[in-house]
Amino acid sequence: MHVIMFTKIINRKSKLISLLLVVIILSACNNSAVKKKLNVPEKPDYALKEFWFGDINQEFDKKIDIFYVYPTVIFDEKDENGNEIYLADISKKEIRDAAFSNQNYNNNVYAGDKYNFFAPFYRQISFNTYGLNKEVFQEYRKIAVQDILDAFRYYMENLNNGRPYFLLGHSQGSSMLIELLKYGIEDDEFERMVAAYTIGYSLSNDEIKNFENRLIPAKDSCDLNCVILFNSLTNINARSMTMPKNDICINPLIWTTDTTFAPRELHLGYSMYNKKQQKYIITPNITGVYIQDNYLICPDIDPYQCFQEEFKESFPLGNLHFMDSWLYSENLKQNMECRVRKLQMSN
Repeated sequence: MHVIMFTKIINRKSKLISLLLVVIILSACNNSAVKKKLNVPEKPDYALKEFWFGDINQEFDKKIDIFYVYPTVIFDEKDENGNEIYLADISKKEIRDAAFSNQNYNNNVYAGDKYNFFAPFYRQISFNTYGLNKEVFQEYRKIAVQDILDAFRYYMENLNNGRPYFLLGHSQGSSMLIELLKYGIEDDEFERMVAAYTIGYSLSNDEIKNFENRLIPAKDSCDLNCVILFNSLTNINARSMTMPKNDICINPLIWTTDTTFAPRELHLGYSMYNKKQQKYIITPNITGVYIQDNYLICPDIDPYQCFQEEFKESFPLGNLHFMDSWLYSENLKQNMECRVRKLQMSN
């Protein structure tokens, strides 16, 4: 009897092991199939200056850097055969040119003559990619994330020279920086990070808990080694379906995380380039701001000011996602200086 029972147990274990092997093999095959289907452009070599904004071989004489990652700049492009493009091919100048104006704006407005500016081109995912199934989407996104990890590693080992630095991004660029904070920064490098401005993206309490030593939400105007994050709306019902919930937010007019209303007089302005005058013009006192459900509510902004019909499913009327990177530019610049002063006092 004992022999029979033992034999049955062995047979059951053998069947379970066989079943597990089948699952593992099928999973591996599926992953291989997914990767095989991906149309992946050639991996960039960040030792080459063509994969960076500006000349990385110049002498950088400022004491603090900005490492910047741009938002989505390719949307529904197709290749010469009519196939949808899901990853930016940054070996092509026209694709790099699509990012250049955004990089140039952030260089002029946020870096100016105060900070060195480093901005890599990367094989970002296109807007089309969000319509793919989750598994394929994640495979594409991993490629974009790896580019930023590689670019930052090159920057740290060859360009940074031990200087303090800011991380700055918007939208997809911010999502890349959050992954960088999770997985790509060494302890001594993190200590030199003044702050990370990851604008126009979301963070969950679970992420903050799981990466509590890297994802530290800003609580006031002069915290160091922290994450500054916000998303702007004209009303709470204009939340994006891609970011329906956010667990952190800070008010960039008064640098608090509570619901205190900041009047428009505290809005120092945004900077936009005026072609006729050939210079950046600052427009102040645009809107008051308060926080509701961890979103910035801007009641004085015309919701049509940045509404784009073709993106209304993702960014409905009243969602100010396309303004977030520049709407508070003067407040952000002042805040960067505040954090630098705090850093200098602590050294």
